[in-house]
Amino acid sequence: MLKKVLLQAVLFGFVLFFGFYAHSFVLRANEIFISLPLFGIYLFHALFSFLICATFHFLSNTERFAGQLGFIYLGSLLLKLLLFVLIFKGPLFQKEEDSLAERISLLVPVFLFLFFEVIIIIKILGRTGYENK
Repeated sequence: MLKKVLLQAVLFGFVLFFGFYAHSFVLRANEIFISLPLFGIYLFHALFSFLICATFHFLSNTERFAGQLGFIYLGSLLLKLLLFVLIFKGPLFQKEEDSLAERISLLVPVFLFLFFEVIIIIKILGRTGYENK
């Protein structure tokens, strides 16, 4: 189990740096400047997604929580959204109108990390036999 968690840490670290630098390259190549803390947004999603997946590895081995992992995941997504808004409320709400580039730059890391997070959670749920309960 520890090997899987370490592999996920490497995966999310790779997605963090590759995604951030690719995103920054595309913005610079098109001469688009945004006022969002892009690396902070990527770092938040990488750390929180890793934390969710690592926690689910440990909870999936506990009989008490094995049947409730789907509901726990929904709660963790809500918590992730609330914490994101609390941490980045300054850059998110200080301006009256965000440009299209800033809106897209906000959503790219969300969906990028959500994609890998969901794949890992599906594997964990499948391993615990969640679909049979």
